[in-house]
Amino acid sequence: MVLRCTNTNTTSSGWLVALTDLLLEQMQHLAPLDDKLAAFLRHDDLLGKAMLFFLHEQFRTDPRFEKTLTALQQETILSNQQVMLEFMKDLHLSLQVKVSDEFTRHDTETRTVIQKSLANLKHLPTDMPGYSRLVLMVGSATSSMGDLESAEGLFSQVIENTHTDDEKALAYFNRFQVRLRCKVYDEALLDLQAAIAINPEQYALHDVKTYPIVQLLGAGGMGCVFLCRNNNPLIKKQRVIVKCFWETLKGSPEEVFKEAITMRQIAGDYVPEPLYAGYTNVFKQERAFFVTEYLDGMIDGEVWLKKYGPMDLKTGCLQMSPNDRVRLCYIISHWATAHNLH
Repeated sequence: MVLRCTNTNTTSSGWLVALTDLLLEQMQHLAPLDDKLAAFLRHDDLLGKAMLFFLHEQFRTDPRFEKTLTALQQETILSNQQVMLEFMKDLHLSLQVKVSDEFTRHDTETRTVIQKSLANLKHLPTDMPGYSRLVLMVGSATSSMGDLESAEGLFSQVIENTHTDDEKALAYFNRFQVRLRCKVYDEALLDLQAAIAINPEQYALHDVKTYPIVQLLGAGGMGCVFLCRNNNPLIKKQRVIVKCFWETLKGSPEEVFKEAITMRQIAGDYVPEPLYAGYTNVFKQERAFFVTEYLDGMIDGEVWLKKYGPMDLKTGCLQMSPNDRVRLCYIISHWATAHNLH
């Protein structure tokens, strides 16, 4: 039994006094009390303390109370799940974190709902059926709000506590997405590989058997890029670059793999050679990716800007190494693809 107080300045001693007075008043209705007995029961709030102790012991030893409490907690979890499902549906969110979630528009009301849901989790037992699923919901909503630290903690909690592989794999993949946004690429890659190890059909972003991942090079709004080993006997390269798309466009191969085609059309021999294009799930044509040659010495665009600083195109090209010129062409091809230039 929990006695709650709306006035934060009211002490527990004050509550005991109120409880003692309430009990004495009720007892007086049943039978008159001797003044000395009443004074004795009021001393040091003896009656209030005794009643609380009695109730505590009664509840602790009564199996019916334990069953009732468990049922109420289970009902609370199911109720919170339903509330979160409707809430996330309205915001176009899902159990699985998506890159586009970070662009979700929140207002004071939606933020309050998420923060209350986050706080409510602390009062529920972690071993209850449905608890991990609820945590996944709240974690997904929390990440969309930009609270990446809390979201990462929630997904870590599911990984530690859940007993189902499906929930564990989803939690790993969601934490992968959160860590991508934090640009913690090494840790993010470990999470992705853990999710793939549990359920490769669901979470592999490309054909990881043919192109095993060596390093996560970067990620953006369109997809992510990996340095991979090459097990394709038709490609005479030890290492390759694999670019994976978060969302696969529907259409002809020319439309889906427009970026790889544009790379050649714009820059010709100065762009990494496209070697292969395909789908992780061939039958459903889901999770498109394409493979290009790997050029030693290529640097990330942000590193390039730190190295050379802003400059006009002609001066920049003259000062860049051949491999850095390749990188520039690659950036131009991305820009052209994004703007539908041919």
